[in-house]
Order: sequence, then C-alpha cells, then structure tokens
Amino acid sequence: MAQHQRRRARAVRSAQRRGRGLPRLGRPAGRRVRAGLVPAHEVGQAAVRRARWLHLERPIWTLPSLDLSYSDSFELQFAALSFAAPARNHYAYKLEGFDDKFIETDRPFATYTKLDGGHYLLRVRAANRHGVWNEAGIALKLSVAPPLWRTWPAFGFYVLVLAGAVYLLFRMQQQKVRRIEREGRLAVVERDLALSGAVQSGFLPEYNEINSQHVHLFGFYRAADACSGDWWWHELIGRRHVILVGDVTGHGPGPAMVTAAVATAFRVLTGSGLADVKQALELLNQVVLHVAKGKYHMTMSALELDEQTGWWVAHSAGAPPILSLDQSGKHRVHFCPGSPL
Repeated sequence: MAQHQRRRARAVRSAQRRGRGLPRLGRPAGRRVRAGLVPAHEVGQAAVRRARWLHLERPIWTLPSLDLSYSDSFELQFAALSFAAPARNHYAYKLEGFDDKFIETDRPFATYTKLDGGHYLLRVRAANRHGVWNEAGIALKLSVAPPLWRTWPAFGFYVLVLAGAVYLLFRMQQQKVRRIEREGRLAVVERDLALSGAVQSGFLPEYNEINSQHVHLFGFYRAADACSGDWWWHELIGRRHVILVGDVTGHGPGPAMVTAAVATAFRVLTGSGLADVKQALELLNQVVLHVAKGKYHMTMSALELDEQTGWWVAHSAGAPPILSLDQSGKHRVHFCPGSPL
C-alpha cells in the first residue's frame, strides 16, 4: 500500500511539472481550461495562462466565475488522474443553462462557441477503467458578457425608440384625421356656398336687358364669391320703372340670406299693391333688422323713372351717389343722404 501511494505521489508531481491536470487558458483565438479529476478527491495546484502563466493558490473551480465574451470560443480540457489504464477513462460534462443532461465521452475536452450572455455552471465528472464515477466532480462558473445590442441599456434604448415610433404614428394619425375632418368641413361649406349661390341667383331678374318704348335698361351682376350680399332688381309699377341696387356687408351664406329675405319681402310688398317706394324701403329696413339681428347692414339705392315724362326720383339708404348724363353728355353727381338698412 505504501509503495502504491509513493507511486501515485510521483505521478501527481510529474503531472504538475508537465502542466498536466492543471487548469490553464489557451490561445488568443479561444480559451482553453485544463482541470484534473481525482476520484479520491486529491487535487493539485492550478495555473491560468492569459499572456503568461499565473500560479493560483487554489484550484480554478474554487475561484470566482470565469469572465468570457459572447464571441469567445471556450474549450475545457480535463484529465482523470487514474493512470492504470488512462485510455479507458471516461468523462461526463454538462453546462448548466445550456445542456439538458450530462454528455458522456472518452475525449478529455469539451468545446462551446458563442454562448448567449448570462451565467453558467460547467460540471465535469470522470470514471476510471472499472467504471467507478467521481460523482462529486468539479464545477466551473462562467460569466458570458452579452453583445452590446443585448444589454439592458440597449433594451432601454429600444423601448425609447419604440415609444417614440408609437407616439409619432399616433401624431401622424391624429393629423390625418384632422385633415380629413377639415377637408370634409370645407366640402360641406363649398356645397353650402354653391347652394346659396344657386338660390341667390333666383332672386335676380330673369333678363339682364330690359327694353321698352322710351327706356333701355341693362344690368350686370357678378358675385365676388360663390355667394354674396349683392343684389339688384327691376319692377314696373304702372308707368314707373323701379330699379333697386343693394349690397349687404360681408360675403358668404349670411349676407346671401339677408339679400334673399329683402328680395322676397320686396316682391311680396309690390305684389300686394304697395306703390310707394319710400314706404317700401321703411318696411325693408324692418326686415333687415329682424333677419340680420344687427350683425349685417345693407346699403340700397332705389330709382323711380317715369317713362312718359322722363322725370326720376332717387332714394338712398347709405348708397354711393348717382351719376347722370344729359343729352349733350354733360354729367352730374347727385348726392342723396341716408343711413344703411
């Protein structure tokens, strides 16, 4: 027994001198670790090699975790210190967090490439030629640094980008909805304006040119917008031609409605037999006050022309002056004071 122990001690010392059974890290292209497995729980010294050999005070599997990068290729070389028949030694290893079960092999090494970031525990067991396993084995802690794009700061950046994209999409959708609503409102307004303009044209004389034995009348009308408060009218009352020209302040449906109310009221008045233009203007003033509620005002010029005598009378409700020309071409400006309706 003593001779056997002496032979075993010499083998351990020889393995230490040759670097066998001692953990070490290998070439720059990857990392290698050699670890000795002794069924009788006898372990030797350990050394780690990076740029040079470093002697460790205890086995590598008792040290803190080995730091690796996600791009490293990691190889662990191990040896069972059973020298009776080393070719018949068997090994089993398992990388907890990666392997589901132990992997049995007769090769004294295990290789892993490009592990995901995280913490792992590599367990290694060995069996001699009789199949007796060292159930305790050894364990090596590994800590693999994840790539930059899989770190927590990167995830935080992704969340910020996603939140910004969602917010930008929400704002774009809001602007799209507002644009559609605005276009819809504009379409409604344009349709209303077109309808108001069509209705307003019904309150104008059917013909722009009116001819009689002694009077030749030509009227021209062009609205400043789709609908407006401009209006003119001709009415023949007995031998008198009555011509009215009115203008409501502003443009749009509001002034057009005031004009429609005035035109309708004047037709009703003349149709009921009212021949006094001055009285008709007073009644129209009441109509404007009732319809416009003080928001709109209407200027109006009214001209009464007697076809037989050629005499004419002008009435003004805040309208511009009247310009007349005699047979010689001499003109005259007629001012007629008055306040708008």
